[in-house]
Amino acid sequence: MPYRFVSRVPLICHWFLFVTVVIAELETSLPTANAAPPLSTTAAVVRDLNYAGNESPHHTLDLYLPEKQRQNSPLVVWIHGGGWRKGSKDFCPIRYLADEGFTVASINYRLTDVAPFPAQIHDCKAAIRFLRAQAKKHGYDAGRIGVGGGSAGGHLVSLLGTTGDMKELEGDVGKHTDVSSRVQAVLNLYGPTDLHMIVNTVPTFIDLPSSPLYHLFGQKPTECIELVKLASPVLHVTKDDAPVLMMHGSEDRLVHLIHSEKLRDAYAELKLPAELIVFDGASHGGLRFFDEAARKAQTEFFRKYLSGE
Repeated sequence: MPYRFVSRVPLICHWFLFVTVVIAELETSLPTANAAPPLSTTAAVVRDLNYAGNESPHHTLDLYLPEKQRQNSPLVVWIHGGGWRKGSKDFCPIRYLADEGFTVASINYRLTDVAPFPAQIHDCKAAIRFLRAQAKKHGYDAGRIGVGGGSAGGHLVSLLGTTGDMKELEGDVGKHTDVSSRVQAVLNLYGPTDLHMIVNTVPTFIDLPSSPLYHLFGQKPTECIELVKLASPVLHVTKDDAPVLMMHGSEDRLVHLIHSEKLRDAYAELKLPAELIVFDGASHGGLRFFDEAARKAQTEFFRKYLSGE
């Protein structure tokens, strides 16, 4: 079996497993988490559009325009991972969706060596607003925007899906602050959803200057708990949130499976569409999340919620 479906039954939290999330392993795993098979596409590519109205390379995105069904196609935006401190828009493993009739965008955002949270989600929301405002120009539907991301990118897309138009996280990046940042579908690949839980579980570890969360917040996470809560998608779930598909490895030691389980259960409590696919034996990232079966599930998910198929 390439993967298994998990029922929406609340599971007991094995808190001690978070201790295995070691910094050295995170750093050495990033190339694996960002690995993807060579995916050819017939899409025309528009590169380096600036969504903030400035000259910063951190505020740029690429568009992959489908050869077929270009007019009023759904749009899916990819947000890269890398521990919030590495990566770029050049890694876009879902560009294959352009061959399925979707327009695809891949964005850069400010990494933690440039600015701490909430700069990352401010940039993501600015990119969504820009893309929505530019819909007619590029031929996709402004009312059908999905997002996908892996690891840190999975965290950011989950935050987009659960905080649509939330004033505290909108920011003022770009020229389209009057445009909605809501999205209509979310694909979260092995991304953390409850940073508050992590901080409460291993506070001494998390407060180390080498910790990814220390870098994300620019300070000891235990000393900015309200900001940590604001960055935790699972704490923002409401009845108007976007449907979500999660994919997670059963042996993920970097972002434990419980993160996807918690978001699934929070959605289930409100009877919102949420699906979790667990890859037996898989760790954090890798080619398995973009193999034929995974791509089929991802495509069907976006077709269902962005195209009504």
